[in-house]
Amino acid sequence: REEVAASWFGLYHGIVLAMLALNLIVLLRLREPSYLLYVLYVASLALFFFFKNGLARAWVLPLGDPAYFALTNLALALALVLAGLFARSFLGTRRRSRRLDSLLWVFVALAGLLALLAPFTDPRLLNRVFPALGMAAPLWAFGVGAVLWRRGFQPARFFLLAFGLTSLGGALNGLVLSGLLPYSGPAFLAFQAASALESLLLSL
Repeated sequence: REEVAASWFGLYHGIVLAMLALNLIVLLRLREPSYLLYVLYVASLALFFFFKNGLARAWVLPLGDPAYFALTNLALALALVLAGLFARSFLGTRRRSRRLDSLLWVFVALAGLLALLAPFTDPRLLNRVFPALGMAAPLWAFGVGAVLWRRGFQPARFFLLAFGLTSLGGALNGLVLSGLLPYSGPAFLAFQAASALESLLLSL
């Protein structure tokens, strides 16, 4: 099992690093703000999984240290903030729908509040909050993307597919962490697997 887990972690981080390199090249050529936000989002999400999977314990802090859990939650909160900002930029909600733009700002504000609280709050408390936000994320992703797609903004279909997968994976992971679903390896890793697929799809 440890060899399978190590292989999976290596595959995931290899995919993410390749997509980061590709998008950095595109960013340097196009200088499009959406790419900068996306690169930062993928990097922070990869950092979260780096901590969550225990891979950072050899370089940063012991796995059981409270500060280790605080850094893990901080990385996830930053990833959620950047995901919301990227969605605003990619979908152009400020120009296309003030109401949808406001919804995304609410998501960013909630995630930003968690980022501020992460270093000073009991990780066990945040571990109850993050699954709830993860299960709510699909409503934001599908709602905003679907409305703009119906209004004729074709790139929204890529957003729906990519972010929809990640949101569903996050929701499944949240249900497992909250105890509403029984633990299983595939269900627990669904968020990570979906984020790898998302990085491939949005890079396309």
